[in-house]
Amino acid sequence: MSGNPLQRPLCESNQAAQDANPDGVVLNVRGTVPENTCCGIELQAPPTVGPFLKFWGLKRASACSGQANGSGAAAAAPEAGAAAAAPEAGAAAAAPAGAPRVWLGSLLLVTKAKIGEVAVALKDGSLGSVLGPEQLDSFDGWVALRFRLQVPVPERDTKVYYSVTVCNEALQAPKDGFCFHVAGTSSKAHWGFYSCAGFTPDVPPEHREGKWGGITPLWNDVLAVHNTAPLHFLVGGGDQLYCDDVWTLPTLQGFLKLPRKTQDERVRRSMEPYTEGMKAEVDAYYFHHYCCHFSQPPIADVYALVPQVMTWDDHDIFDGWGSYAPYLQDSVVFQGVFASALRWYCVFQQHCKVEKKLPVAVYEVDGRTAIVACDMRHQRRPDEIVPLEHYMKLSMLCTQLPEEIEHVVFVSTVPVVYPHVKVARTVLNLLKNGLLRCLLGSLGAKQLNQFGEPELMDDLDDHWSAPDHRDERRFLIEILQMLSKYRGCRVTLLSGDVHVCGAGKLISYPEPSEEMLRHDFRYMPQVISSAISNPPPPGGLITMLDFCSHGGRINRATRHTMTRELRTRTGVRVVLENKRNWCEVNAEKEDGGHALIFKLRVEDSPGDLKIIKQYDIKVPPLQKLNGQYYDTRTKHHGGCFVA
Repeated sequence: MSGNPLQRPLCESNQAAQDANPDGVVLNVRGTVPENTCCGIELQAPPTVGPFLKFWGLKRASACSGQANGSGAAAAAPEAGAAAAAPEAGAAAAAPAGAPRVWLGSLLLVTKAKIGEVAVALKDGSLGSVLGPEQLDSFDGWVALRFRLQVPVPERDTKVYYSVTVCNEALQAPKDGFCFHVAGTSSKAHWGFYSCAGFTPDVPPEHREGKWGGITPLWNDVLAVHNTAPLHFLVGGGDQLYCDDVWTLPTLQGFLKLPRKTQDERVRRSMEPYTEGMKAEVDAYYFHHYCCHFSQPPIADVYALVPQVMTWDDHDIFDGWGSYAPYLQDSVVFQGVFASALRWYCVFQQHCKVEKKLPVAVYEVDGRTAIVACDMRHQRRPDEIVPLEHYMKLSMLCTQLPEEIEHVVFVSTVPVVYPHVKVARTVLNLLKNGLLRCLLGSLGAKQLNQFGEPELMDDLDDHWSAPDHRDERRFLIEILQMLSKYRGCRVTLLSGDVHVCGAGKLISYPEPSEEMLRHDFRYMPQVISSAISNPPPPGGLITMLDFCSHGGRINRATRHTMTRELRTRTGVRVVLENKRNWCEVNAEKEDGGHALIFKLRVEDSPGDLKIIKQYDIKVPPLQKLNGQYYDTRTKHHGGCFVA
């Protein structure tokens, strides 16, 4: 951590306290997990961590409880309104079109300093204001402080400088200073998407740096893009860090060793108590992991310069969370570990307290585009991804979007459109047969995970195409189709998780012609971008997925299929590419509205940024033709137009 430019010395007033008890419970964590597999460093938080920026969205000025005029008058608390485009009472929708907008954000700082010794201020005559500090949480002498930011949206893009002072000493900033960019009313938002920003435990230590150049090469590309054309925000699509080795903590080993063959043994295992020792060690693990991972250069610079919008996936908790058998998923120990993961997820990724976390967040980003992030992990079950009431919340919030919104980007951590691999599930189910396990074991294959469940089964159960989730997938898609048709906006699906990049689509069946595509409200592109850091799967798996990429039906009027947007070095079109990547997003004006351009930036050779391949996926706006949309369900299969 010595190379982190954001790390600062302790205030003298707190130094003596730490000298008296330098490690506390952390000593236990450091002694048992000296090097976390996700980030490859010792889990010991520096005295000050941050600043980390979060984007909450835009609000119409009339929807704010105060005026953002630099006077310090309070705007609506961010968690009370989801982000701009989705206030609980629909204030953004009620405001007249063209009403002045206010950019809302927040800054998080985690420090050993006292609250009164920390200050954040906007510089260079910025018209915005800073509210806070508000203490979100505390741990072992550290406090997590949130400062709310609000800036009136200018006509042109504006660079907003800020300063952070701890104990009367300014934090060392990147070479151009601490700043962020606000898109003007006359410009279009420039943003990005990434996922899977660490290493899984199965990556050999010698390969992390030697073969892959660590987790940071593509983060350097993010900074290079930002320095050329500033990014207004980034969307973290899940697995912002990998917490799988929480199960290496000593206090959890007894739970892992409990027998689970008979029903009675499983019941006893599910009731195993979550002790105070477990809680202390697990809390320390998640806290120090977040502090260390988020403060690594250049990730720390990106998080201090580009506001984030984040949602989580399983590895932010631990591998497979939400897809295990009920006796495990509902066990006292599983729920205890989850509570610690949730606590620090809310602080570091959502900048809020646990009770204020939103199940659905809608972010208006530039007056034409809204991003929808639905929590697909908190209440996930083996047979349910999102509770019904959250779908209702999603529908309500999206109907309140301003009329001028042309694009809704729906962030699903796991792709909605992806190749189906039915045979794999059958084989893994057979692993419950002891004879087959012995046979595969003799060949050196790992069949069961640390919980005694078939390895990779949780990954298959995570997918929308899993048997228990197919009806729910259809329900989600039909909700989004109704949104598209009745709100008149194009819906695009944006996902990570699978460590490959590619594209797919939902489309009317029978499929419309190319010229009719922009009039089809069922046409929803699926953009897949993963991973920015974690290594990709082997080529053999990609070949199998390519073979299984044929389309299918969602309902009688909708078809899903992968699309061959990518090319190999030999020019062959493929559906997926197994190379690290992230996605840059621009908008461009065209007849009838604005198109979104999703640019997959792909690392051609590990660690080498001299060659970054780029694939552009253009998503046109939804347009009526003579006041109607294209539909295939009525009159004749050739397609017609319906109001």
